[in-house]
Amino acid sequence: MFEEKVLSALKEKSPNTSDETQQLYLNHVKKIYSDVFNISYNQKNSQLKIPWKQIEDYFNEKNFAPTTRANYYSSLFNVFSAMKYNKAITGQMEKMRDKYKEQYKAIDDGLKSQKQEDNFVSATLLNNFIDDYTKQIDEGNTDKNLLQIWMILKLIREYSFRNEIATLEFVTKKEYDTSVKKEEKDRNMIVMDKKGWFISKNKYKTQKLYGENKIPVEGQMLTDLKFYHEINGKGMLFKSSFQQGSKRPTVMTPNALSKYLIKWSKNNIPPLVLEDGTTKPRSLSTTMLVKAFQSAKQGEGKKELKKDSKNRGNKPSTMMDTYVSTAEPAV
Repeated sequence: MFEEKVLSALKEKSPNTSDETQQLYLNHVKKIYSDVFNISYNQKNSQLKIPWKQIEDYFNEKNFAPTTRANYYSSLFNVFSAMKYNKAITGQMEKMRDKYKEQYKAIDDGLKSQKQEDNFVSATLLNNFIDDYTKQIDEGNTDKNLLQIWMILKLIREYSFRNEIATLEFVTKKEYDTSVKKEEKDRNMIVMDKKGWFISKNKYKTQKLYGENKIPVEGQMLTDLKFYHEINGKGMLFKSSFQQGSKRPTVMTPNALSKYLIKWSKNNIPPLVLEDGTTKPRSLSTTMLVKAFQSAKQGEGKKELKKDSKNRGNKPSTMMDTYVSTAEPAV
């Protein structure tokens, strides 16, 4: 089939791009052909001389934002270049993509910088929460919500994880070996190996680039995880809710973790005071937590930066440019 041929060409051109993204490229091209040109995207119509001005007219009519326009042109460029269509047309798609990328980047950078400035908190503040939770736990408090936010903060501080932390599960070495044998590439596990515990990340943002990310669990983190396992039991580390009387709380997902952290930060982090004297709750994400902890680690040397980058699945340069700030924390 023609669609399979296109997807195969996309895979050959960009083997590290996910199947979902490549399917999205194809869907965008099909939509342009259908909605703009009133024809199907197939072998017969694929290289017809297209009046490309109609695409801009369509985008203007729909009032598409620069980011949406860039995404559509990116899809057209990727499909056309993979299928080795007319170079002039393919080049035009690339130019239009870059034009709108620059437009939305300028807008996005402004929004992001303000949002991050508002939600950039100090590692000292976060460490104070961890210390307070540790003290409560040492005194015998085993409230599940307390234990959970304590462990989430500790894991992010130690390993600079993204939202994939939501899907971590405790498994035995035997269960891990079975998972490897079955080639299960969608599990993030804390492996309780007698020879030494380790974390196996298989489903995370840059997995296609780095593959399985194995991280040893050592020192105080090992002690804390063993304690957490004793209290929490095997299986998934985190739950998105602890309904009273329920034996099966809702399993945590990356999206649920985002909501969980937003709710926690609104209830615990001092709010932003606006110019008119009103307040606005702060909303912390795993990204902002990592930024706080990484910014506090400045000066600890390249070895520490390299370790944190490896744990996250980043290049050290990306870690420095994106997650280290010299700005003064808001609180």
